[in-house]
Amino acid sequence: MSKIKAYGAQDSGADLKEMQIERRELKPDDIQIKITYCGVCHSDIHQVENDWKKLKIPSRSWA
Repeated sequence: MSKIKAYGAQDSGADLKEMQIERRELKPDDIQIKITYCGVCHSDIHQVENDWKKLKIPSRSWA
């Protein structure tokens, strides 16, 4: 397992914050890419605000 930087919210309505998540090791048929820029999609904001009533909070072990 390796840890990577991610962004997420711990509770409904909370601000997105930097967090570390664990990723499995690459398998022989995986492709590794380097992401240099990213953004937050407006649908991510709807998810955090639970606008669609399908909120899934990240595991507390990710914090």
